[in-house]
Amino acid sequence: MKTVVSKIILSISTVIAINIMLLSNLNATSISSLQKACDDGDATGCNNLGALYAKGQGVNLDYTLAAKYFSRACDGGDAIGCRNLDILCRQDPWACK
Repeated sequence: MKTVVSKIILSISTVIAINIMLLSNLNATSISSLQKACDDGDATGCNNLGALYAKGQGVNLDYTLAAKYFSRACDGGDAIGCRNLDILCRQDPWACK
């Protein structure tokens, strides 16, 4: 099931594109900056951070954390975050509990 979820999240992420940086240049400072932006209420930053956790890019793959950040993005008004949360929760309900 996680393979299916990974493929779906990867497809969604490809369509919406993370507009913060090239993933090949992702480093701890970039992730830290996203974390700070999310903590400061930046809904897009929360969505992008969720996408990284959903894909395991620069961080350990973690669908529960991805759901947490997609939820924060959605709560902050980011429609893409809401969509990503919906897709993730449909594919892996345990991640959204």
